[in-house]
Amino acid sequence: MKSAQRDYPDILHSYKQNPTLVLEPHTQHEDRLQKIHEILPHLRDLPTNAKRPPGSFDIFGYGSIIFKPPPHVISYTPGYIQGFVRRFALHSEDHRGTPERPGRVVTLVSADHWHSLPGADDAPEGDIVWGISYTIDPAHADEVRAYLDNREKIGYTPMWAPIFGYHGMSEEPQVLVPEALVYVGLPDHEAFVGPQPLDELAERIHTCHGPSGPNHEYLLRLAEAVRILTPKSKDIHLFSLEEKVLALKAKDIPLPPRNQRRKLKVYLPTCHDQSDKLLCSIFVHQRKISSRLL
Repeated sequence: MKSAQRDYPDILHSYKQNPTLVLEPHTQHEDRLQKIHEILPHLRDLPTNAKRPPGSFDIFGYGSIIFKPPPHVISYTPGYIQGFVRRFALHSEDHRGTPERPGRVVTLVSADHWHSLPGADDAPEGDIVWGISYTIDPAHADEVRAYLDNREKIGYTPMWAPIFGYHGMSEEPQVLVPEALVYVGLPDHEAFVGPQPLDELAERIHTCHGPSGPNHEYLLRLAEAVRILTPKSKDIHLFSLEEKVLALKAKDIPLPPRNQRRKLKVYLPTCHDQSDKLLCSIFVHQRKISSRLL
């Protein structure tokens, strides 16, 4: 996905010509599963919380693996890992940035270590990280493990950990996956940048772009996926960063003339893909900015 201005030249051109542009409100009620399939379409044909066959293993995704899992997945389980925090604390020169201006991608850091670092923020939701545990077909277990080790070779080390979550209407968390493979960040790796003020981090993510696409795309897709996984899934740090980046992107859309601002009405429309949702969010932020200037 490219930036909103490149993805939607016609819409943005119309908006600039007619600042009173009204987007149709989203009226269809969808349940959570439908939303998950909309955001993560690769899950549509997969069972969830299925019994694991002998010889299979699970890989816990908390970053790009959530929306770009390895091959040969046979089922998935939303859940969380305990004792860690997810932070944009790993610089990326080969995917979401360049050697001249590295982007930022998430890494999983031991909570004890993270909280000991100068400038580290707290985790209001507790030291847990929500994600998806993918079960791998036992016939391809060795192949997928080799693929993952190569994919996560820079700045990560593999470990095994239980995945927790909720069954049905239960309010009590329980172990959903006794043991899942998870790639944890190495704080002593040269790519680890540690804590950074949220405004500075948002500015970098907003302006970085690499071979895999813009850095903001990675952030916004991840935030949207985590938000919809379960009724209880959240990540305050991730969502706060998302809001700041959207506010920066909203500034890229010029405000209408002052005498037309009172006519500006922007509603969240029916969204068909990730790019739609990004654009809608930018328009909503634009609406808020306009309202404050009336």
